[in-house]
Amino acid sequence: MSMPNQSLINIIKETLLSYPYISIEQSKENELVIDTNSKNGFLIALVSIPDEYRLYFNDYAKHYDDTEEDRENIIDLIIAAICGTARIKEFSKGNRPYKWQLEIKNANQDWEHIGTTAYLMPNFWTKPSINYLQNDRD
Repeated sequence: MSMPNQSLINIIKETLLSYPYISIEQSKENELVIDTNSKNGFLIALVSIPDEYRLYFNDYAKHYDDTEEDRENIIDLIIAAICGTARIKEFSKGNRPYKWQLEIKNANQDWEHIGTTAYLMPNFWTKPSINYLQNDRD
């Protein structure tokens, strides 16, 4: 998919027109927030800054360069998140989330770990609870 001379945010907004059940908010030119309106799901946000992008799935965050390959990866991940083939595995201690893992369903329909975002937790000795966040059509 070639994307010259068009902002990634505009491309994503056009792509998401075929998903009428989601809400799109763009309060700033360089930020896009997507709400899938799924009760067990997560918000999706994209922030564009010079020469790079930051993609957020709730508190999970990933940095991308402004390359065609990374732009295509961002679009693919957003579609996967909307369609429920991406999920966030959220770790908490004492009802306080501290780690988020992005998982994608592979060709065998198994969940594959893609990346992790985490904060340091001082009470490392306690057992974490795990919650799965996944956008789905209820």
